[in-house]
Amino acid sequence: MNVDSESSGGHLEPCAKCGDETAVGSPRFSDRRESALPTGSTGYLCAECIAGIRATGHFEGLSDERMVEVWAAYMTGGWF
Repeated sequence: MNVDSESSGGHLEPCAKCGDETAVGSPRFSDRRESALPTGSTGYLCAECIAGIRATGHFEGLSDERMVEVWAAYMTGGWF
């Protein structure tokens, strides 16, 4: 499957941090992480953004899966 975000009207599965496409067929698909969001939908982070978040030191000691959940909850306002 070839993902063409321009013809489909936008990204199908964007990274929650940078917005780059992570859907099947995109260059970032193989190394993305996904998590259930507080809204019940699925959120994604690309490996580059995971590395950048880890570099800040705020998520030290968390698994990638748990860090994605925490970051996605933060991005969607799920901590309120």
